[in-house]
Amino acid sequence: MPRIALPGYPTARNLPGLLAAARRMMQASCELTCDGDNLKFIDPCGLAVFSCVAERLMACDIPVLLVNFPDELLSYISRMDALGNLLDTKTELGARRDRHDALLEVSKVSSGQESDEIARMLTGSLIGGMSDIPEDEEPDAMTCMTRRDALEEPLAYIFTELLDNVFQHGGKHGFEPSAWVCAQYYPTSDLVRFVIVDDGCGFLASLGEHPDLPEKSDAAAIRLALKEKVSGNPTLLMRGSEHSANQGIGLTVVSRIVSMSRGRMWIASGDAALELGRQTVPTDGWQSSILAAELPRGRLMKIRIHQVIETLDAPAIAPKLDFS
Repeated sequence: MPRIALPGYPTARNLPGLLAAARRMMQASCELTCDGDNLKFIDPCGLAVFSCVAERLMACDIPVLLVNFPDELLSYISRMDALGNLLDTKTELGARRDRHDALLEVSKVSSGQESDEIARMLTGSLIGGMSDIPEDEEPDAMTCMTRRDALEEPLAYIFTELLDNVFQHGGKHGFEPSAWVCAQYYPTSDLVRFVIVDDGCGFLASLGEHPDLPEKSDAAAIRLALKEKVSGNPTLLMRGSEHSANQGIGLTVVSRIVSMSRGRMWIASGDAALELGRQTVPTDGWQSSILAAELPRGRLMKIRIHQVIETLDAPAIAPKLDFS
C-alpha cells in the first residue's frame, strides 16, 4: 500500500512541495495512505488542490486513508468542506458559525452558469467584514453607490472573468473542466488568501498557437498569459456580451491589484509555477492551472478597481452584474 507523508506547509507559498505531494497521490493505483504527522498549516490553495485530487481518486475507486492528522487540523479541514468523504466522521468538531464575511469554504464550480454566484461569494469573503464600510452606509449622491458597492462590482467581475476563462478555454480544447475555489481572511496578519484550481486544459494548450509565445513551454505560456489582452475572447467582446466582457484583462488586473497592495500571487500550470515578480520554477506538474493570491486587506480597501482598469491600454467595459 503506498504511503505519502504530506509536507508541513501545503500552501501557495510552498507550491512546488504542494504539487509534489499531489502528484504522488495521483499516481496511486491502489489504496493510498496519507500521513499528516508533519502537517503544521494548510491554506486555501492546499485545501482546494487536495479536494480536487481526492475527488479524482474517489472517481477511480481508489480508497484514501488519512492517518496521524492533528485533530485541530482535521476539524479545520472539515469546517472548510475539504476532502469530502475522506474525513473520519468521528472527528471532534466545534460549532459551525456563519463566517461568510471572512471565508469561502472549498466550493466546486462545474459550469460557467455558476460562476457569477461563486464570484459574489468570493468577493464577500474578501470584503464582507470590513469594519470601516458599514452595511447601512448611505449611497454616494453622485454615483448612487456605497463604497461596498463600488468594490463588490469590479471584484466580482474579475472573479467572473477568471472562472469564465476556465470553462471557455477548456471547452474549446475538448475538456469539460471544473474549478475548485476557496478563500479566507486571516485577521492576525490582515491577509486575504484565495485560490482558483481547475482541471481544464492549462495555459500551454490554450496559448500554444499564440503568435507571441516565444517557445512551447509551460513557463513561457504562464508569462504570456499575464500580458494584457492575451487570453480574452474577442468574439464575445465584439458581440457585447452582458454576462462577461471577457476581454483578457482578468489576470492583468489581478496582478496589478496584487502589486499595488504589496501582496503575492502564484500561478501554476503544467510543469511550471510562477510567483509574480519572480522567475518561473519547475514543479512535478499540474495539467491544468492554479491561481492563488494573498492580499493585505487594509491596503486592498484603498484600491479603486476602476482606476486600475483605466490604466490599461483599452479601458474595460463596465460589466452588468445583478447584486440584488
